[in-house]
This record gives sequence, C-alpha cells and structure tokens, in this order.
Amino acid sequence: GRNGRVVSRVLGRAEDYVSFPDGRKIGRLDHIFKKVSGITEAQIYQKSDFSIDCKIVVNDSYSKDCEKLLDSELKAKLGELTCRVVVVESIPRTKSGKLKFVDSEIKGNQ
Repeated sequence: GRNGRVVSRVLGRAEDYVSFPDGRKIGRLDHIFKKVSGITEAQIYQKSDFSIDCKIVVNDSYSKDCEKLLDSELKAKLGELTCRVVVVESIPRTKSGKLKFVDSEIKGNQ
C-alpha cells in the first residue's frame, strides 16, 4: 500500500573472468594461490591471444617447489590456455587503489 519505486535489479561488483577461445568463461580463480606459500600478491593478466601471464609478488619463502605447485594449480584450472608465471616487484592498482585480480585484453571480460 505504499507509494514508491521497485528496484528490478541490484548492481554489485562485477566478477573478473578468464575467457577461453570457445566462448567459455571461468571466474573465482583466487583459490589457485591458496595452496602456494610465498606469494603476497597475484594478478591474472589475459592477453588478446587468450594466453595468461600470472603476475606474482613473492617473499623469501617462495621457492622452486612453490613455482611447481603454482604451475600445477594453473594447469588444473586453465589447462588448455598457455600460462606463464611472471615474478614482479609490484602490481599496479586501479584508479581507486584496488588490486584487480583479473586484467584482460579480451573485450567483455571487465
């Protein structure tokens, strides 16, 4: 019985996705890094050719064994995509100061 507006949709945070050449998209990839020690920050960067650069900032506990485990986790989730681990000093933030987990050159992924 009240006069007012009805909101037909709720806008929330958009999910970041990795795309496959066949059109599939996969999100919620943060668990890839949970088993790997020594990583303080991570970002998945997808190039226009669908390949992945997994950018990571590491600390002293990161080792070759950690890198092998990360490679294994990436292959388990993104197997058919070419993935490369890249150790970086820092990962740039968005204008609002947030770390974007998936950064993609593929249209429709942002």
